[in-house]
Amino acid sequence: MPHNKIKALNAECPECDEQVAFATMPRLGQKAVCAACGTSLEVAFLYPIMLDWADNLAPQEYQDSVDEYD
Repeated sequence: MPHNKIKALNAECPECDEQVAFATMPRLGQKAVCAACGTSLEVAFLYPIMLDWADNLAPQEYQDSVDEYD
């Protein structure tokens, strides 16, 4: 009788190169946190799964920080 296991899906953390596991196929833009280094990440690409640093600034905070340098 076959076992119905969900195969874990992994992606590499861009900060520390450790593997971040997903129990199911993630969605584009889905947030994740690296268990090894605590970095906030988001799914940037699905095939293969690739992670990027999550944007921690809200749109208005980003605009305010850009305006400070003008």
